[in-house]
Amino acid sequence: MADEESLPVEVLRSDDYLAGGILFIIAFLNVFINFRNLVFYRSSALTISYFIRARAICNFSVAIVYIVYVIPVILRGSANEYGRVVDIVAAYSGSLAYTYILVLEPSVAANRLVAISPLARRCFNWSDIDAIPRCHSPIMPLPSTIQFVVFFIDAVVNTSLEVPESRMLNFLYYSVDWLTLHTIDGLIIWAFRIDAPKTTRQIFVHIGLLNIAINLRCLFFYRTCALTIAIFIVARAICNLLVALVYLAYVVPVILIGSIDKFGVVFDVLAAYLGSLAYTFILVLEPIVATNRFVAIARPTLYRRIFGIKSAKRWLFLVLLGAILTLSPDIFRPACPYYYDYEWLAWGYPIDECGETSSFYSFLLPAYICSAVTFLLNLATCFQIGWYRYVSKNESAFKKSRVHLRFFVQSSIQFVVFFVDAVVNTSLDVPESRMINFLYYSVDWLTLHTIDGFIIWAFRVQTPKPSPQAFVHVSQSISISLRR
Repeated sequence: MADEESLPVEVLRSDDYLAGGILFIIAFLNVFINFRNLVFYRSSALTISYFIRARAICNFSVAIVYIVYVIPVILRGSANEYGRVVDIVAAYSGSLAYTYILVLEPSVAANRLVAISPLARRCFNWSDIDAIPRCHSPIMPLPSTIQFVVFFIDAVVNTSLEVPESRMLNFLYYSVDWLTLHTIDGLIIWAFRIDAPKTTRQIFVHIGLLNIAINLRCLFFYRTCALTIAIFIVARAICNLLVALVYLAYVVPVILIGSIDKFGVVFDVLAAYLGSLAYTFILVLEPIVATNRFVAIARPTLYRRIFGIKSAKRWLFLVLLGAILTLSPDIFRPACPYYYDYEWLAWGYPIDECGETSSFYSFLLPAYICSAVTFLLNLATCFQIGWYRYVSKNESAFKKSRVHLRFFVQSSIQFVVFFVDAVVNTSLDVPESRMINFLYYSVDWLTLHTIDGFIIWAFRVQTPKPSPQAFVHVSQSISISLRR
């Protein structure tokens, strides 16, 4: 290493002020983040929360050592004013905090393994899931794994590097690096804070507001469109909005209060029914939309007869009636109210004696039938498009019908998204983790309707208001052109 006395004093002092400023900014950020972590987890009864608080205290301690000792030493240009005892205490405190975290890592890893693994619980004689508090599911091992990787890489890099000859490189490797490491550790803790009502509420509020914003834009965009498909799109956007309102008006307050007792059974069932009705309505609507697209592309001369404006409204009424008949047996069960369970942060039948009755929802069979019909109709439409294109080779006809083709692609993507979501959620076993239940059955549902709104907006088409005679004329032209 180059001798410091060989450097000009002015250069040394300029570097000192810069180094002190850098360390102060990072240390201040460290204190702010880790103090928030301590406050956030102060009332949590989970074992992992004790580990998190201990880790935050270690990160906090390193920042204090830098603020109280390292930065003054740099700015004064010497450590002699503090004495040997203070130097050793400061170095020992910072090193102890770092070493404590390294020694803590195996305990945290074992905690995560026992918390999420049934086999590990049996090895530790935790044969009953109730050994883990039902109201507080274990935090997933991802954050602790990331923290371990960050500390491990830092340890390997710093121990394998040769001592730099540059004073500033030493400062970056062995001063900034150490303080930044503990600051990043605090950021990881804060980024993965999730097992708390405040965080779940924020997630729902953000996604719900995004849902409302995007679906309102879709409603305003298609409010003057005279195409029948636009009526179906508006109905779909209203369903997406209804789900967002249920979450903002019911689910968020339930999480905020920590109980559903304040609302009453009637309000609980009403909120669950409206949200579920919106979802079921879209599932039942899918085959109608698929039929609409097939007729518009494959049999355009019949379109106005089957899907006129009045006919579209009748179709919507029949879809609503079908959704009500399909859903009601699941929602209105004697002594088994369906509502949002705060204990598991998911929709369902929280009462124990209702568990067996909820193992299969009666609406699933009609939903899968509708999905199968939709898939076959979309497949037939795809074959029809391919056949016309191969036989006629008339690009002008496809340009005339590009609006119908665009709506077909939109409805197909929406169908795939809803179908994959339904298959995944109904085929998975009920998770033992509260947070996984929260992600699968709460965030997933609201996000699904938000994505649906995004698809509508992404495929929006500005269409004129055609008269019935003009539509029939254009449809006949397209049909004749495609068959040439």
